[in-house]
Formats: sequence, structure tokens, C-alpha cells
Amino acid sequence: MRIYAKALQELDAHPHEVWMIGDNLEWEVLVPQQLGIQGVWVDYRGSGLPRQHAAWPFRVIRTFSDILTLLAREFPEMMADRANAPNAE
Repeated sequence: MRIYAKALQELDAHPHEVWMIGDNLEWEVLVPQQLGIQGVWVDYRGSGLPRQHAAWPFRVIRTFSDILTLLAREFPEMMADRANAPNAE
């Protein structure tokens, strides 16, 4: 848990401003959630949440490339600004 607290400190960020995205329910969803960080679980196997697991992800995606779709859905203004940036591809 200390690594997440240290990351928040280094980024000068608050837990509600941060997502942790990963494929390990325990260390990349449950532990960050204990600090108030939103956990996004990458369920690359498509197996769904294990029964009675303590973690309840903020969102579930299948691949890391789904992150852009998730960001566009959650933050449309930010993604529109990025698409209109001079160096946007």
C-alpha cells in the first residue's frame, strides 16, 4: 500500500483523481481502493469477477487498448481537446 501512497505524494494527487489499471485484482484493484483510488480491472481472460472477491472494480475492461475507449467515455471533453491539439495524430 505504501507504493500507492508514495505515488500519490510524488504526483501531488488525491486518491479521487487517480485510477489504477491492472490485471491483478488483489494488488491493482483491492489495495488501491483501500486508499480511495479507483481500480480498473483488465479481465483479459473474460472470466468475470471471482465469486465473493473483496474487490469491486470501478470499471472492467478486456484489453489495455480499451483504456482509450474508457477515457473517452468518462472524460469526453479531455479527449476532444486532445484530438484537436496541434500535434494530434
